[in-house]
Amino acid sequence: MRLWSAPTGLFPYSFDEVVSVFWDRYPNSFAKHIVSEDVLERTVTENTIVTKKLIVKQGSSILKRVPRWLSRMTEIRTVPVIEESIYDRRTRTLTTYTRNVSHNELFAMHERCVYRPSLDSLSVPMTDLMRSVYIAINCGRMSGVYEKLMLLGFKKSVSTV
Repeated sequence: MRLWSAPTGLFPYSFDEVVSVFWDRYPNSFAKHIVSEDVLERTVTENTIVTKKLIVKQGSSILKRVPRWLSRMTEIRTVPVIEESIYDRRTRTLTTYTRNVSHNELFAMHERCVYRPSLDSLSVPMTDLMRSVYIAINCGRMSGVYEKLMLLGFKKSVSTV
């Protein structure tokens, strides 16, 4: 099992801009790993919008480099994930929880992101992103190696944002 929290990220855009883009981020030409996105449920109240989406992603590119004879993990081509997002107008936060909903006998990957207006930017509005991930793999003796590989892939994707 691996638990990792990324350093706080900073977007050079206002919180309102980041939130509006969040709702309409797929499909786009930069997210070639996303196969599809479907809204399953959305609840709107006076101060919150709670959304549940099914997002189908292509499997980890790092695992595709592992020889097939080494693990069943290399056979994973797509990974359906559930993304739950909570936009809170009162606290000015957008919190997302993303987790895989298939291949659970092999691995679990849960990500949490919290977006909020940055308190550090006085002149230009900016947005903070706090991100953490939990990874657990059940593949015998190679589990630790695969966890490290998946965490490396996650860290790489975080650094390109």
